Amino acid sequence: MALATNKNKPPKSSFLQPTADQLAALYRCVQSRPGFLVRRAYQRATAVFSQACESLGITTTQHGVLTILSIVGEIEQSALARLLYLDKMTLSGVVRLLEKKGLIEREASARDGRGMTLRLSNAGRTLAKDMKAPSHQAQVEFLKPLTKAEAVQFTALLHKLLGM
Repeated sequence: MALATNKNKPPKSSFLQPTADQLAALYRCVQSRPGFLVRRAYQRATAVFSQACESLGITTTQHGVLTILSIVGEIEQSALARLLYLDKMTLSGVVRLLEKKGLIEREASARDGRGMTLRLSNAGRTLAKDMKAPSHQAQVEFLKPLTKAEAVQFTALLHKLLGM
């Protein structure tokens, strides 16, 4: 067997084209599994939503932060991490970037001096308003293959799976 020239890629000779029987087995074994399908749906949703966020100059995670702040006004950073299902270190980096962009303000928490309280800046409030139409359009695009009733059912089933 030839040595790979790129440490990250196996030699081309190791790639095989699956037969029709193997493809059928792959479908039965992998592509029919709910976990695989949820991951693929997530990838599709992320791709569609990332495009909408890219047009606004933000990431999907930054969008989540700005959306929550636009709804609640201000929130402690640790509570925001829980709402977004993010670890504190990841959120800390996102918050630093948003603060550097002038979209959020943060100060020491009045309740707990070790924590931080976050709120939108004027520029952040403007962007949060500007995000609504592209965000809605991304959701419409993602759910486009479904009827309205199927989209409602799909969302309800996801809530049920997640215990929400």
